Amino acid sequence: MFKQSKKSHFFVPLLAILTFCLFTADKSASADEWRLHVGLSYVSGFSDVVDAYKDNLEAEGYAITDDVESFPIGIAFNPNYEFDSGFRLGAGLGPLMMILGDREHIEIPLALKAGYSFTPSAGTSPYILAGVSYHYASGDYVDSSSPGAMAAVGIEFFRDKPVGFGVELAYDGAEVDIEIYDSFGNKTIDEIATAKTKLSVFAVF
Repeated sequence: MFKQSKKSHFFVPLLAILTFCLFTADKSASADEWRLHVGLSYVSGFSDVVDAYKDNLEAEGYAITDDVESFPIGIAFNPNYEFDSGFRLGAGLGPLMMILGDREHIEIPLALKAGYSFTPSAGTSPYILAGVSYHYASGDYVDSSSPGAMAAVGIEFFRDKPVGFGVELAYDGAEVDIEIYDSFGNKTIDEIATAKTKLSVFAVF
């Protein structure tokens, strides 16, 4: 069952409206161009979700081995609209995070962000980003999700070529609340920032 906290009721419509405005902006303005980042992202906090699921299974009497299937590395899409000044507006989708097996967990981060490229007319440019993130999460032990602030630093190479590439290090404060059970069936809630640290390598189109 898909579960959300009350906080998401205001965030999801806001995300939809702002994303629509972003993608329907007038390209004939002083904007430079659309840029699409597509690549792989590694998230550090997802191991805490895996550990929580293992603990719950052990409390239920299952014998746990270390070969639980989980995917902390996934594909992420980050389109952004960059102006001549270097100012940019963007959105983010991913990476998809999953646990497969006797119990399942599926999580997809979404983000809205604004930033600045320091040398927009050069082939190489460092940049900064800040915004808000929310993780859609569904799973056997998911209680709710809450939005959080995000920030990132990165650098793009070969920006003057048809295809460039870049690297990015990001902080994502969005949390997913996971139910934790003991052997007596007592429940507590663990608030986990599943993508608190995210390292991405991507192509730029």
